[in-house]
Amino acid sequence: MVVVIIIGILAAIAIPAFLNQRTTAWQGAAQTDVKNAQLAVESWAAQKNGNYSTLTQAILDGLITESDNVQVTLGAVSANAYSITATNANITDATKDAYTVTQSGSIVGPN
Repeated sequence: MVVVIIIGILAAIAIPAFLNQRTTAWQGAAQTDVKNAQLAVESWAAQKNGNYSTLTQAILDGLITESDNVQVTLGAVSANAYSITATNANITDATKDAYTVTQSGSIVGPN
């Protein structure tokens, strides 16, 4: 009986920690994908004399490979600016699932 109680206590400690690590990994996948998308767009724009105005979602999709359940979406685009957002469908809390990067290079997200 004591062994069962000890196993129950250990499970009560380990399961929440495991679930938190999964969310952290899913967030990491979204962060990595948005940063990779930024690098791909910057390389693409370098061939266009630094002009982002012709960048489309289809072009972005051709430049990158998304992680499982991560959606990378192109936001507003102008000649000298853009935004890209990555979300992970595994994360059910909408306040923790989106990361956005702009031409400035800083990633904005829930961390």
